[in-house]
Order: sequence, then structure tokens, then C-alpha cells
Amino acid sequence: MPRDRRGQAEQRHEEQEGEATGSGRSLMHQASSAAGAARSLLSRLAPFGLQMFVSSIAYGGGLAAVQIIGAGLRMSCATPLLGPALGAVGVGAASVLSGHAARVTHRHFEAGGGLRGALSPAALSDFDLDEMLLDALSGLVLFKFVGGQFRRLLPSDLRAPGAFAHHSVPLSAAKHATDMEKGQLISLFKRDGCHHCGSKRGPVIGDHIPPTKLVKVDAAAAVSSSALLRYVRAMLPSALLGTAGGRQAYYAQCTPCCRAQSNLMRHGRRSPLVLHRWLVPPGLLPGVLVGFRQHYSSLPGGKGGGGAPGGGGGGRGSNGGGGRSRQEEDVAQGGARKGRGLWGWVTRMEDATDAGAGEGAGAMMALPAP
Repeated sequence: MPRDRRGQAEQRHEEQEGEATGSGRSLMHQASSAAGAARSLLSRLAPFGLQMFVSSIAYGGGLAAVQIIGAGLRMSCATPLLGPALGAVGVGAASVLSGHAARVTHRHFEAGGGLRGALSPAALSDFDLDEMLLDALSGLVLFKFVGGQFRRLLPSDLRAPGAFAHHSVPLSAAKHATDMEKGQLISLFKRDGCHHCGSKRGPVIGDHIPPTKLVKVDAAAAVSSSALLRYVRAMLPSALLGTAGGRQAYYAQCTPCCRAQSNLMRHGRRSPLVLHRWLVPPGLLPGVLVGFRQHYSSLPGGKGGGGAPGGGGGGRGSNGGGGRSRQEEDVAQGGARKGRGLWGWVTRMEDATDAGAGEGAGAMMALPAP
């Protein structure tokens, strides 16, 4: 009996080891299958992610160039008329860069290229004017649709509300900010950052805008001026006159901008313009959406895909037994891809023209010889 029990125990132990080995192999097989599926998904998403990354970088570079150009022209977000105009031009140009970068990268992957050669010198050529115009218009519309303001793309002026100034705290009769006003300034600083540069680091400082020195200078100039000039000053907005007019208010400010403003007011030895440290809202979102327009047709159900197997492949003939897409034909022939995208009207017009030409050619071939 003991031997039988020992044999049964050994048999149960072997069975348990076999079950554990089988379950381990099953888990390893499942893990291997999951890893293969993850690699397959990553290989499909990597080109798409790189295209979106390239379009975002191009758009951000265009917006940074707007700041540099504005600083060179001595224009800020407080400059009337010309400031918003320059910002609108900058958004259009940045959208063109974003769309072109996404288009070139997408063509590279369509042609069978890898990740290393995606950022090639080909981005400096093969410009499509129709697509560039569509990218610019799309970028402007999207920028305004998501709540952007063109003037905020320019540098901030230390003598006026900055590009990040969305709200202010009314100035009380006290010489310094009260506890309630400090609490409001802290909330604004945490939400919007410094109203000049957008930084959220360090302690918050209540910035008097317009600066007290400019208010005193304007008040003295108003007293010494003639009655007609005082009337003109009262009627016209202070922004058009370049004065500090208007009631003072507290704006949330960081320490570096406070020091720069103090140096400017006391000595006047520095430029009044401050470049943004962060992107103003809506950030890179419009550029990403403009770049996404170039990728829409490659998604499931997107426009511009290849024809059904055995079909015409978009009206341009077939390759063997399967259809060949219009974009693959263009890439194979070295031609530029026209109007491919979510809202690219060029595609529909061009396809209709090609379809009409194909029907006309078919009718001519069907006519009997005279």
C-alpha cells in the first residue's frame, strides 16, 4: 500500500508538472502573439506618427519665425492693425510649411521608403501651389476656429498687456496689492502664466499696466498740451496714439520679466519686446490638423484609395489582376500628388476631368471606322 500511494503521488506530481509546463507554453505563445501584433501595429503607426511629428515641428518653426520677424520690425502683440496682420501672414506661412512637410513625408512612405530617409532634401523641392494655397486657408480657418488670436503670436511689449494676458485684476486704492488681489493673481499665474512670456515658474508679481511712470508722463503731457490736443487724446483710442492711457490694472508677471521691465523704465537701455517662452494657445493643434489632411486618404475608408481588385484602380488602368491607386501611379511616374486630403477639392475636380476624358476616349474607340 505505501508503494502504491507513493506511485500515485509521483504520478499526480508529474501530471501537475505537465499541466504547469503546458500552461507556461501557452502563456509564452500568447505573449509571443501579443508581441507580434504590437510590432505589427507599431510598424503601421510609426510612419503616421513621424508624419504628424514633422508637420508639428514645421508649424512650430513657422510660428517661431513670426516672433523673430516681429521683433526685427519692432512690432509686438500691442501693435494695432499691423500686428494682427503679421500674425495672420505667419499662421498662413506656418500652415504651408506644415502641409508641405507632411506631404513630402507621406510620399516618401508611399514610395516604400524607410524611417531613416523620411527627412530628405526632397522637402526643399516639388512645391504644389494649389496645395499650398489650400493649406494656408485651412490653417487660418482652423486657427480662428479653435480660438486663436493672430496678434498673440508676436512678441510682448513690457509697456502693455502681453500675449498671455487674458484677464487682469482691477487696481484698488491701496498702494500695494491686497491679500484678495494676490490670491487672484496667483490663480491667473497658475492658469495662464506670466502675461508677457508665459512662464509659470517662481513667485508671482503684480504688474501695473500701464506702468506708473508712463501714466505720470502722459498725465503731464496732457496738462501741458493745448485744448485741441487734449480733445483728440480723449476721443481716439490710446492704442492708436501709442500712449499708456486707460485705467491701471494688475497683471500676473514673473520675476525675469519684472526685472527687465524695471530696467526699461529706469534706464531705457533695453528693448521693450519680450519673446515668448511657450507657444500661445492653441499651440500646434492647427498645424497638426493641416498635416492630418495629407494622411486622411491612407486611413481605412479615406478618399483617394486604390480601386477594387480587378477594377480600374481609380480610372487609370490595372496592374495585373489588382487595382492600382491614383497616388501609387503618381509616385511611380514621379509626378506630384494633387489635392489628396479630407477637404481637397482639387482631387474631386481632377478626378472628374480624368473620368470625362476616359469616357470620351472610350466613345472614340467605339466609333466605327469610316
